[in-house]
Amino acid sequence: MPRSRNADRAQIRSMSQEGRLEIGEAVLVKIISGSTIKDPAQGIGRVYSFRIQPTRAIIESISQTDIMNSGGLYLVGDLSVQLNEKLREVVDRVGNIGDRLIWNGKEYRVVGIRRPETLTGKSFFYSYAMRKVEDLT
Repeated sequence: MPRSRNADRAQIRSMSQEGRLEIGEAVLVKIISGSTIKDPAQGIGRVYSFRIQPTRAIIESISQTDIMNSGGLYLVGDLSVQLNEKLREVVDRVGNIGDRLIWNGKEYRVVGIRRPETLTGKSFFYSYAMRKVEDLT
């Protein structure tokens, strides 16, 4: 009896998550959950609140070839990260305040665009280029 497409998609998603659990790194995803406007007239901008969610990610350094061919988008030290979560980049007047990744005591933000990794037309995980923005140690 042939399997349905939904059963195949569920199995692929399950295998992807199992692989990430076995070889992925433990990370925290810092997701924007809201913001409040303070007093712009006095130079006090928005204050963002975050929720922190544990997950696993496959992390590797961006290759020197990709850095050289990126036209200045990537820098030495940037990471290539694969996550199940869809991160957002929020641009504020003070800069980029998007969702973050915490790994090895450092906080990273998304650089460039999110690349969905698809199979049979359905996104299973997302690849990001990330840059360190803060050392938390």
